[in-house]
Order: sequence, then C-alpha cells, then structure tokens
Amino acid sequence: MILANLIGGLGNQMFQYACATALARETGQELRFCVDGFSAYAADRALALESVFGIALPRATQADLAGVIGGWRSGTTMRRLLARPAAAPLRGRKFVAEKGFSYRPDLRARLGDGGYLHGYWQSERYFHAHAAAIRDAFRFSVPLEPENQALAARIAAGPAIGLHVRRGDYLNNAKVLALHGLCDPGYYREAIARLRAQHPEAKLFAFSDDPVWVEQQILNDLPDSECVRHNGGQQSYRDMQMMALCDHQIIANSSFSWWAAWLNPKPHKRIIAPRQWFADPSLDASNIVPPEWERL
Repeated sequence: MILANLIGGLGNQMFQYACATALARETGQELRFCVDGFSAYAADRALALESVFGIALPRATQADLAGVIGGWRSGTTMRRLLARPAAAPLRGRKFVAEKGFSYRPDLRARLGDGGYLHGYWQSERYFHAHAAAIRDAFRFSVPLEPENQALAARIAAGPAIGLHVRRGDYLNNAKVLALHGLCDPGYYREAIARLRAQHPEAKLFAFSDDPVWVEQQILNDLPDSECVRHNGGQQSYRDMQMMALCDHQIIANSSFSWWAAWLNPKPHKRIIAPRQWFADPSLDASNIVPPEWERL
C-alpha cells in the first residue's frame, strides 16, 4: 500500500496526487491519502481536490499508517517532525520524505513494496508517463457560473494569452517571500512582448490575487487586455480553469499557474515561466519547469 500526505494549496495538492497516483499505477498497489494535516492550516489551504475535481480520495486510517511506517510514527505532528532533514535516521525505510525540490528518480524503487510519501513532488517527471490519466482526473467538476461562461466565451474568441501574477502570501509573509520571491513587472512585460511578437492580435487575460497592482504595473498601457477580478475566495480555483482555456500562458513561480499551463491541451501552446523559480538560488528547481516551456 502507498500512503501519500496531502497538504498546501490546490496546486501543491495536484502535484502530490499526480505523483502518488503514477507510483501506484506503476507498482500495482492500493493508494490512500493522509488529509489530517489540513487541520493546522488556514481555510485557504483546505483540501480542494474533491470539491474542485470531484475526485473521491480514499482516506488513510491510523491503522494504515501504523502498518506501513509504525504506530509511533503515525500521528500528524510526528510525521511532520520526521519529515525534517535532521530526523532522517528515525524515519525507517518506508517513510519517504522529499529532499529539497530535486527530482527523486529512486521513488519507484523505494515504494515498490509500499511506503509513505511526504513532500510536494513538484515535477512532471514523476507522472509524465501517466499524463492522460492525470488530465482525466483533473477535470473541473462544477458547471461554470454565468460570469465565467461569458469569460470563457471571450477567451475562446482568441487567440488569448493567460497571465498569472501571484503576490498575496508571497508578499505578506516574510518567510515565504524569502523562499519564493516575486516576479517583477519587467518579467511580465518582456514575456508579453515575446508572445505578441508572434501573436500580435492576441488578447491578454490577467489573473491575480492583487489585481490593483497588476492593472497599475502591467496593464496600464497595454491594449486588448483584461484583468479578471470576479473569482475570489472559494471560487479562486476558477482562475486556474479559465487560464487553462487560453492559447498561451505566462506563469508566475507558482504551482497554481504551473497547473493552468499544464492543463492547457493545445498542441502549439507557448508557455513562458520565470527563469529563477525560487528566491534562494541554492534550491534546485531544474525539474519543476518542463523542458519544452520557455524560461525568462
């Protein structure tokens, strides 16, 4: 049995689900998910896979955890502590914690006879061979509201460029800011110029948790541009859905817009991603952005 810990926002949950699902398919094992960690997080980090995509997540029980990693390791707090690098000697063979953000080619071998996954697993390489199954799982399950139906129609009139700016928690939390950093207006303006050089008639649709900043710093003098403002709160996932409808994407250093770009099914799409994914240059982000996407 493979047990996978789910935590973080929607984009992170999608990476965790995709990695674990691919491993379960490759090893022929039953897969269950640990969702108990969400109780310690704010409402905007709630479990979203079921409500957004209609996925029925099989829940791991304490008995499942005890059977795989041992009873004393199975509690929520203890698993979080064991995931820290200093606790590695105490984990046991079947407790597999992510080491930084580097791709782990040994995961399949490590989980061959079962185990517990704790990490974010932010690389398409974990599930590339199962892309069709992952895309099928990540189908937005709730019908669009009238405002988003109208937006989808404007995007479909295309060609359309979807642009994502993430500030919010990146800006307001010093620890998060030191880890991730922010994409500056210069990055977005250069990316827009590159795409419009090839698609001068494309309309730009911007999505952000800080629309005022976007309108002032990026869209203030750009023709054929629109800042989408109506998808907030529990409906914020609609921005991912709408971005994925665009022909091309300019993404932030965010798993949220990463998935919007990945879910875009158009064969000739162009995706532009920031060259520096993390503010801390010591972190290995070499496998986060797929090789066919452009870096700027």
